[in-house]
Amino acid sequence: MLIDAAAALVMRCARCGKLVLISESLFALRRGGKGVNCPCGGSLVRLDLGKGGVLKLEIMCFICEEWHSITLPLARFLRGEGEYFTCPESSLELGLTGPPGLLRERLAAGNIELMGLTGDLNLEEYFSNPDIMFQVLSRLYELGRAGKVTCRCGHSMLEFNLYADRVDIHCNYCGSLLPVPASTREDLASVQGLEKLELDTNLFMPTNLGKRTNGKKNP
Repeated sequence: MLIDAAAALVMRCARCGKLVLISESLFALRRGGKGVNCPCGGSLVRLDLGKGGVLKLEIMCFICEEWHSITLPLARFLRGEGEYFTCPESSLELGLTGPPGLLRERLAAGNIELMGLTGDLNLEEYFSNPDIMFQVLSRLYELGRAGKVTCRCGHSMLEFNLYADRVDIHCNYCGSLLPVPASTREDLASVQGLEKLELDTNLFMPTNLGKRTNGKKNP
């Protein structure tokens, strides 16, 4: 007996910001890869079966607005629980995999959270200036990949939390917090001029942004 298992995932569209459920038969994918678009027309993902029991994904990242290649074991899609997969550049959550029925239930309940944002999202309305926000993120991720976003405590467990007008960089080890403004051309120019960022365990300030903050995270 054959069980028509599905590769199901939920991800956010980079164009419209909506959460989209994608469910494709693994057996159908054996006949060739398939590209999937959002109902709005935006590109979402291309799925291909690879050797060794893996599924290859080419995903349009709603964070970086670039294509990423991600490989996931097929076993992840057959388990009874959902598992998040992340952006390889920022380590922020891009989507959720799991059984189609479970993902539908979680979508209906509104408890799927991606990039710290829950439910469907109009990116144009959420961010004060979406274009500035994504350019600031791009530069921060570029610095992060080069090892130039650090904390003075010496640990590298940093996470990025996105708000309408800023990116908070938080050290999970010592608790230091650095808010990076991301809503104006001046904010973008400041970030693009950075050579590095360092979270100070006492001052909560970058090494060369020229601004101090009180280190308190706004609600």
